[in-house]
Amino acid sequence: MDALFSSLRLPLAQLGARRKRLWLPALFSLLLLLPFSQPLVMGAIADAFWQVSSFVAATLALYKMAEQRWLQAFTQRMGQSPWQQLSFAVVMGALPGCGGAIVVVTQYIQGRISFGAVVAVLTATMGDAAFLLLATKPMDGVTVMLISMGVGVISGALVDWLHPQGIRERQSTLPPAGCRTSESPVWWLQTSDLIWMLVLMLGLAGGLLQALQYDLDSLLNLPAPSAELFGFVAGLAMLWHWALVQAEDDDHAYQHLVADDSQRPQLSQMALVLRDTSFISAWVMAAFVLFEVAIALTGVDLARWFNQAPHWVPLLGVALGLLPGCGPQIIVTSLYIQGSIPFSAQLGNAISNDGDALFPALAIAPRAALLATFYSAIPALAVAYGYYWLWE
Repeated sequence: MDALFSSLRLPLAQLGARRKRLWLPALFSLLLLLPFSQPLVMGAIADAFWQVSSFVAATLALYKMAEQRWLQAFTQRMGQSPWQQLSFAVVMGALPGCGGAIVVVTQYIQGRISFGAVVAVLTATMGDAAFLLLATKPMDGVTVMLISMGVGVISGALVDWLHPQGIRERQSTLPPAGCRTSESPVWWLQTSDLIWMLVLMLGLAGGLLQALQYDLDSLLNLPAPSAELFGFVAGLAMLWHWALVQAEDDDHAYQHLVADDSQRPQLSQMALVLRDTSFISAWVMAAFVLFEVAIALTGVDLARWFNQAPHWVPLLGVALGLLPGCGPQIIVTSLYIQGSIPFSAQLGNAISNDGDALFPALAIAPRAALLATFYSAIPALAVAYGYYWLWE
């Protein structure tokens, strides 16, 4: 018997190391078995699909088309003057997702731009949470981006003045370039992507109708709650799609647990949109489910609690922004969209969070990465509490 357990221990450990994403859908599946949490989880997942997933997919598709046309050309035109570098950094940081910020961090690691540009891009970036905010509250998303860009330029200029020679690191080299490959056959991935494109198109149409206050069950003469059931099944399937389709490496385990893959094979634009949508949707569903279950278990009215201690809420948003990766920031944005936290907390989180760009910086230039994170937190606190005291 001991020999049997010993023989199984290594494969199970390898499976656990490579499939950390399975814990999230597995936890949801367990909650679905409990009578008190089943309706809460079903409703939360359905709401996340109808209200977020399809709109995020549409926003991502538009962004991918624009990125393919001008982002690479813009990157090649980066100037050498400090103000050109700072302007380049905040524009790249303001781009939704983490790709632009990772480009700037890589340029710093290679010695091509200043340390102030790193602080500027980390201050301006909102990571993948930007897609979520732009898709659901576009005016708020644009406002956050513009404020973050302005704060980023000022912060970067001050940091360059404080550190004209940059931050010295031990000699290191960039990791060899490479792409992770999927373990699934190509034909299965293509079929899966086509099915998901159709599902998300239906989700977009249904989400727009619901936003216009139409009841889908009545409009389509379907028995209630058909629309909620469709959203639940589609949302749960998307969660498992995120957990199973994308293979994980054993290295940088925490990065793969909380962040999307930063190096991916050459996939079609549709495939990239679907994978990014699955990643964002997974964390949005986690936020929705966590919120509903926590309220049901504790009976605490979160909005009322925030109203009773409003001066702590911006600090909480900034503190969560210091966590690496985009997952925690998507949760914060989801709470803002639900009306559970004020705009000051969302604004502080957007300025303080560094997205996935912090991971390569921590791996190659840890001292600069930690110092840049500290510097980005200072204006985040100032702006968040400034907005809180002036308008909230």
